[in-house]
Amino acid sequence: MTATQLEAALFRLGLLGLIAPRRKGEAVCIVAGHIAWAALRQLTDLQDRVIDMVRERAQAHLHPVPDYLALKGAVVDGTASHPADVLELIVVAPPTAPAHWQGHVAALVAQLSRDLGNVVIHRSASDSREADAMSAGTAVRVLLS
Repeated sequence: MTATQLEAALFRLGLLGLIAPRRKGEAVCIVAGHIAWAALRQLTDLQDRVIDMVRERAQAHLHPVPDYLALKGAVVDGTASHPADVLELIVVAPPTAPAHWQGHVAALVAQLSRDLGNVVIHRSASDSREADAMSAGTAVRVLLS
């Protein structure tokens, strides 16, 4: 970040009331009690929020729930930096899944893509052993009730 960019960012933070008024050259002091800081802090660790969102959406839309659901990719790793970064769902359908169940998975994928602002794809596995192999040890397992 250049000095000019820093000054522009500080100016904007000042307009929002997130930093205390200051003269040029004075130290920057944040307004620690400002309501927006808590919201901004939540943006620093989105992995748990992504997992919770996927869990909630899967429980709401997939009946019966999958036997196995895991997340993989830059979005859940916290390294996503572009809307084209991918979140991959690895899914094992339950044995009692109705014929239209995969359509619900596709609808879940579309909704998650919209809500997360990233590309979401899914890969189906026949059992948890195959799903574990697909994850290559890098996926985060989502436990459903």
